[in-house]
Amino acid sequence: MKYFGVEVYDAKFISPFVLDENQSLESQDFLLDSEIGGLDFLFRQYEFFLTIAWYGDKDDLFNENNVFVIRIYEPVNFEGRKTFFKKTARTDFGELKKLLHEAVEFMEKMKTISDKDIQEFPDLNYWSIL
Repeated sequence: MKYFGVEVYDAKFISPFVLDENQSLESQDFLLDSEIGGLDFLFRQYEFFLTIAWYGDKDDLFNENNVFVIRIYEPVNFEGRKTFFKKTARTDFGELKKLLHEAVEFMEKMKTISDKDIQEFPDLNYWSIL
């Protein structure tokens, strides 16, 4: 299936990606919220979530501090998350799409590594943006 124009394997939609790359970001500023899309990956005993979030000022869309953040994490308990992948893209759809492709490739690689390696993977701190 395709998600924001990127081929995705073995995932379920959590939420659709709400932005349209063929429209200007300015015309879609009302859609910019902390979470703007997500996928769910299930394999072996694991459930990983890929989320796309926006952090920034809607009134100054091209401020250099505004970013899209793509994260892949596994829920550890009700409030905990172990983050395996976290990258930021400036307010550029091309850069965002490139990072989404990288995240999907990362999930494909995760399927090939051992349970021990997954458990020992360092946590990238979900709550920090950078």
